[in-house]
Amino acid sequence: MSRGCAGRRLPTSPASAPSTTCDWSRAATSTPPTRSSKVSPRRCNSTTAPSPTCTASPTPRPRPGDAVPAPRRAQADLQPLLDGWPLTPAYAQGTAGHVVAANRPAVALCPFFAVGSNPLRAVFLEPEMRSLYPQWDDMTAKAVSGLRATHSINDADPGLLESIGEMTVTSERFRTLWARREVRRGTAAYTRFNHPLVGQLDLRYEKLLRPEAQQLLVVYHADQGSSSAERLQLLTSL
Repeated sequence: MSRGCAGRRLPTSPASAPSTTCDWSRAATSTPPTRSSKVSPRRCNSTTAPSPTCTASPTPRPRPGDAVPAPRRAQADLQPLLDGWPLTPAYAQGTAGHVVAANRPAVALCPFFAVGSNPLRAVFLEPEMRSLYPQWDDMTAKAVSGLRATHSINDADPGLLESIGEMTVTSERFRTLWARREVRRGTAAYTRFNHPLVGQLDLRYEKLLRPEAQQLLVVYHADQGSSSAERLQLLTSL
C-alpha cells in the first residue's frame, strides 16, 4: 500500500484480492505523476545531449490560427473511439512514450495509463508498479526488448531519449536490460495484474501501430467467461 492511501475493505474473496487496499480509483483521477528527482534541471539547447537533468525550453503559447499540436490532435481523434469501449482498457502512446489518449477503464487499471503519463518510465521508477505486476521481471524484460524493436535510437524522439537516459541512470534493472541489446517484438500476449481493488487479472494485450499518426495503441481484454472478465467488469463499475 502506498503511503497516504486510506485503506478500505472490499467484498472480494480472500484468495483473489487483499482485504485492505489503496484508494486506487482516486489516485487514477489525480494529476499525472511527476518526477521525484531532486536534481535541478538545466535547459537543453541544440548542442546538449538529452539527459535526466536537461529539460527543453518552455513551449511558446499557441496563437490563433496555429496548427493544433500532435498530442492534442491524437487525443481528439482517438478519445471518442476509446470512450466507446466501456469494458476494455485502452490507451495510445506517442513517439516520446507518453500517453496521448486513454479511456476510464485504462486509468482504473493503472493510474500511469492516464494521459500525460509515461507507462514505461513508471514500470521502472514507481515502486507501486512492482506490486501491480507480480511477474515484474518477465514484464520488464519484454518491455525493453520491445522498445528496441519498435524504436530506432538514431532517429528517436528527443523525449524518448531523455526517458531512456533517466532510466539508465536511475534504474539498475533497466540499465541491465538495456545493455543486453535484446530485440524482441511482441504485439500480443498475456499480462498478470495484482490489482489492489479487485485482485488478480490475467489480461491479454494487443499492441497496434498507427504509422500515419506515429502512435501505439494498447488494448487489454479478458477471456470471455473467465474470472478475470468478471473482475475487470467489477473494476470498470467502481
